[in-house]
Amino acid sequence: LNGNGLQPHKVATALLWGSESPEEYVDIGQTIEIKRQAMLRHKSQFVDRPGRDPNQEPGLFIRENAKRLGERAGLDYAEAFQKIEFRV
Repeated sequence: LNGNGLQPHKVATALLWGSESPEEYVDIGQTIEIKRQAMLRHKSQFVDRPGRDPNQEPGLFIRENAKRLGERAGLDYAEAFQKIEFRV
């Protein structure tokens, strides 16, 4: 037990985001707009960042990237991960 009274936990699967060779795709078609709105809350990263083209909608790349990944998996929008499985 740790200090919070919790048992140790062994992770069986890890999904790595931003991989050059993803093999696991998750359909985010029903949540893409929620994701875009959440990302836009990080104003310094997406809205007010220096060098951003003021003529381009700040969250457009989020939608475009998810669409590009979705095309690989036959989906409208997707997130992609490299999957690592561990023996537990």
